[in-house]
Amino acid sequence: MSELKELITKAKQKDLKAMEELFNQFKPLLKSRSKKYSKWGQKYEDVFQQAALIFILAVYDYKEEKNIPFLDVYSRGCF
Repeated sequence: MSELKELITKAKQKDLKAMEELFNQFKPLLKSRSKKYSKWGQKYEDVFQQAALIFILAVYDYKEEKNIPFLDVYSRGCF
């Protein structure tokens, strides 16, 4: 099992350290996308907070057995 899938599995089981590690891995992506979308009149902090929430929901919604990459699950909900 890949490290990413392992972290997702642990995070789905309410492992806060795993969720924090996942979040920190994806934080640069969340920040860059939030900056891009905040240029359209939204506050950066609001966009980042929404992106973070959608990221957490995507972790809980991810189903490994469907063979859909995690970023695809996240992208559908966010960008």
